[in-house]
Amino acid sequence: MVMVWGSVTVLFGLSPGVAAAEPTAFTLRYQGSGWADLRQAGAAVLACPDNAAACQDGSDPAVATAWVDVDTGDEAVNSSRAGLVIPPRASVDWVGLYWAGDRGARAGGAAPRCDAAPETAAPAGLPPAPERANQVQVRVNGEGYVRVTASSLTDVTGPAGGAGFQAYADITALLRPLSGRPAAAEVALTVADIQVAHGPGCAGGWTAVLAYSYPDGPDSTNAPTYRSLAVFDGVTAAPAGAAQEVRLAGLTTPAEGAVDARLVVSLLASGQAVGSDALTVGGAVLGRPSDGAASPGYRVGSAPAPPAAVRAGATEAAVGVTAARDAFVAAVFGLSTQLPVRVDLSVATAVTPTTVAVGGEATVTVTLRNDATLAATGVVVTARLPAGLTLIEAVPGYDVSTGAWSVGRVAAGGTAALSLWVRVTESGTMTASAEVTASAIADVDSTPGDGATTQDDLAVGTVTGLAPSPTAAAPSQEAQPAVVGSEPMIPIRPAVLFGIGLFALGLLILSIIVIRNRAS
Repeated sequence: MVMVWGSVTVLFGLSPGVAAAEPTAFTLRYQGSGWADLRQAGAAVLACPDNAAACQDGSDPAVATAWVDVDTGDEAVNSSRAGLVIPPRASVDWVGLYWAGDRGARAGGAAPRCDAAPETAAPAGLPPAPERANQVQVRVNGEGYVRVTASSLTDVTGPAGGAGFQAYADITALLRPLSGRPAAAEVALTVADIQVAHGPGCAGGWTAVLAYSYPDGPDSTNAPTYRSLAVFDGVTAAPAGAAQEVRLAGLTTPAEGAVDARLVVSLLASGQAVGSDALTVGGAVLGRPSDGAASPGYRVGSAPAPPAAVRAGATEAAVGVTAARDAFVAAVFGLSTQLPVRVDLSVATAVTPTTVAVGGEATVTVTLRNDATLAATGVVVTARLPAGLTLIEAVPGYDVSTGAWSVGRVAAGGTAALSLWVRVTESGTMTASAEVTASAIADVDSTPGDGATTQDDLAVGTVTGLAPSPTAAAPSQEAQPAVVGSEPMIPIRPAVLFGIGLFALGLLILSIIVIRNRAS
């Protein structure tokens, strides 16, 4: 089954007389995939006085909203805070910050008014709002404020004079240092100086969307499945009571199978309708947030997407947004789509040399390969040594008592190798085997640990031990008495002795002749 999760931030303002609009294509702002998911946090920056019910439900549009200021010092004119939790050991891949609100001076008919001019939201010494709507201040936990400038700013205008804006900035660098913490990182995000007007019918707020992942494999709690992530933003008109279709193009979905889709939604509603401030996403009305100030226009919740919103094999989705009255809408949609994934692991086993005398040495080599385009994780190979092969030197990651080689991660198209230096202690043919016995991701053509010799995740290698040959017997000889301290005698052949005798006899005859000649 395929699961789709998303986060949505919506700003809408009343614009009587807005005609039905064509489907609106939103901009793809972020895209990624992996053992990953999305989270969000946000808060309103305008709230009802004393949580007045008539203000919150829109039954009395004359009740003026006021700026929220959780930082009571002089650092900001408005500020609101929300908690964002980064899962333990997760990598922070992307954080997008969105802020939106009324520019003020709403006029005409029965539409509520934002009486405060936008310039009044500018702290002393800073430019007026029209030049500063693209800037806010952000504080992470107890650190100092950092001024953030939007990379995208979109104005929203209605025919009755209502005007608002939506801004986006990438604040990944502010939260990336919290990646990989052993425990969950609870982040208190404070966003200040949002350039929104306050007064009757005004609203404003912000949302941060977090994309996180586990590069080394699935996390059973926070990222148990492989997902494709996509975050979109844009603006559109929403005719009263009619679902305005928003198209999200660029999705990655499974090729086949059922798609179970769901939206996790926060929304900011500006200029609530009298008696009804409802705004629905996918047909579900959203409630008020538990985090942040009580506001007539800020909402957060979850809603099922229509069955036709995300289809298997499709590259786009359609989401309907419905306002109680004619409205302009600025929204952020984050979708997380589960994808089926497989790896392709194979094993080769070899022993060199293949013939060794008993007492000699050899090397058993196990090579693991992943032929998939996805990294394999949680991999264990069991390499068993038979009787007659004894490991000479321990190898890190290999348990000789069980044969388990803890490989862990194997990159897409990558390999891993294990070399075992062994001594041959028995004669005969011996077989060393290796099999993939665990993998966090299913294999396309084999089952870990099932012992099937027909699958490519099991392989064997053989070596033959040769027994020592008996020593040839030496010819028997008469024992010679040993002479202590003497060198061994060198045997002399009889022919040599006969020659030496003849030579000596010749010398004797020659000596006699010489002596007789001298005597005469």
